[in-house]
Amino acid sequence: MTTRFEAAFRQSAANLYYCFETRTRASGAEEVTLHGDAPMWIHDMLETGPSYRSPDHWRCLYIRYAAGYFSDNGYTDDYSDFDNAIEACADDSADLLIQWLASSAERIAYCDHAAAEYGNPTASLIERIKAGQSEEIAEVFDLVLRGLTRKAEEV
Repeated sequence: MTTRFEAAFRQSAANLYYCFETRTRASGAEEVTLHGDAPMWIHDMLETGPSYRSPDHWRCLYIRYAAGYFSDNGYTDDYSDFDNAIEACADDSADLLIQWLASSAERIAYCDHAAAEYGNPTASLIERIKAGQSEEIAEVFDLVLRGLTRKAEEV
């Protein structure tokens, strides 16, 4: 039986997912962005977190991915459930990983933190960048989980 909280949580996740759109830049590259008319609770949620910055393509992509995950799977407070989802969201392409890293100097901190936390002295540079990207994705999952929980508790 679905609780009121669970139903509100999943509905909020679905609403969040559909507040993002994929646009094509003049260069032909695709970019995920937040709709300008997204509800205020979504803007409020995005302005919290340990490393707030205006969401760029990558951050929007991860937020949309997390929203889809929670819409499909519902609420959980077991963060180990996210491991497979985070792994699936992280890029395998060296080109994409380098684009992610180059898009913001702040992303170097994710790579440094991942190296310090999970240091693998034999890891390649690309593996270290992927670990940093996974750190950001995990942070986004946590941000989205907390935001959706707050929204569902209002119901």
